[in-house]
Amino acid sequence: IAFNGIADDGGETFYLSRKARHNFVKTLQNPYDTAIACVLLRAYLLSPNNFELISDGTWDQNEWEKARQLCQELWPGEHTWCPCGEVSGDTMSS
Repeated sequence: IAFNGIADDGGETFYLSRKARHNFVKTLQNPYDTAIACVLLRAYLLSPNNFELISDGTWDQNEWEKARQLCQELWPGEHTWCPCGEVSGDTMSS
């Protein structure tokens, strides 16, 4: 999976694959940030023992709220939970 924003709404390209070892992407909170967060969240929910998700955002922050809403729209009826062991202060961490 690879995508980026369009024109001025772009930033770094997001990659998710078995071979790619990119462990972060800077979106500058552009509109594609929600899509990336949704993909990452879904990957974690499908394989929590094989996928680690760490963010410099907070679970209750607008960006993760939008990602949770998108996941719920795309996969209705499936529970979405915080992927991190702790939700604290400014960041999500495992």
